[in-house]
Amino acid sequence: MSPVDSRPAIFAFALFFSLLVSPIAVAQTVSKVDPRALAMGGGYVAVADGYAALQWNPAGLWVSGRKEAGLMLGSLSLEVGRWVESLRVAGGFSDELTNADASATLMSGSSGLTDERTFGIYVTSVRFGASFQQITYADEIASFIDGSVHIDTAALRTREYQVSAAHPLMQGRLVLGGSVKLVQAQGRLDGVSLDSLEGADLAAGKLLGLAHSGSVTSEDTVFGIDLGLLFMASSMLRIGAVVKNFNAPELDSSTKITPANEGQFRLPRQVRIGGMFLPHPQFSLTLDLDLVSGVFVQGARERREFGGGIQWSGDRIALRSGLLFDLKAIERRPMYTFGFGLSGETLRADLAGRWNPGRSGFGWTGSLAAEF
Repeated sequence: MSPVDSRPAIFAFALFFSLLVSPIAVAQTVSKVDPRALAMGGGYVAVADGYAALQWNPAGLWVSGRKEAGLMLGSLSLEVGRWVESLRVAGGFSDELTNADASATLMSGSSGLTDERTFGIYVTSVRFGASFQQITYADEIASFIDGSVHIDTAALRTREYQVSAAHPLMQGRLVLGGSVKLVQAQGRLDGVSLDSLEGADLAAGKLLGLAHSGSVTSEDTVFGIDLGLLFMASSMLRIGAVVKNFNAPELDSSTKITPANEGQFRLPRQVRIGGMFLPHPQFSLTLDLDLVSGVFVQGARERREFGGGIQWSGDRIALRSGLLFDLKAIERRPMYTFGFGLSGETLRADLAGRWNPGRSGFGWTGSLAAEF
């Protein structure tokens, strides 16, 4: 048997990234709606199959050959750069940090509080899939106005109705995928002075509540496009790439409070590459990197992730762990991820968590999937 020519795959990847030559200053990390992905440090672009492919990489629909339905729920919150403790110091409620350290943290564009809540319903066949997802992002950052600390909050809730398809080429070694999404998006903005808060208010949960209860400043319905590639380099190596929100639609601010709010919210373009290495049938190693960084709302904190993990798979159980770094964070300490999966003949349940030593917030996500 003659070897398969890999030049079309190289050309496809070159063309894929040549489309990104235009400015891509705004982006956000791919939402971690699948617990298997979260548990492996977000290293999943080259791994995603089944219903997870609908969010991570539509080309992955073809990989598993399964027909399945999935249900997912998750909540991921994170304090970056001891932001809450710095607020407490600035408000006179703590002396754990020096005033200089607290001020530097609050003034940095790499600090803040973020939150992501996700819910999804998915149905897939071998090459096609459909889903409904609701994802709510929240960001809080501090600024100094007239010598006092002001907390600005922003939240973006999206309801996404998506259809996806994948098509193999080169005898299955190269897979192209794409998704079209109808997105109903709502943006909220609010702000509060630190002087108006009590010490008990300076907790991650209560501060995130300000973002979710802010005034509605943007509502719109737009179309989004996702593109994905998978290249099966060998039986042990797989390479993947995805561009989410390729058209990067900006949301109209028909209910904006002031003209300054116009154009603040958008569905940012997300570009991510990754790889999977299989040294043994029961072990897999993964690694992913965001190629761009940015935000979903102007003025919020940028994020750019680098991470990966390892998975051991048995007959009925799978164990996973990984490390995740935010390359834009003021402190680039690793976030530890972990999880497990249980599977039967037709049912599979997965659960994952994320732990950030010395920071507020424990993230988790879980899913249940059934083959049919």
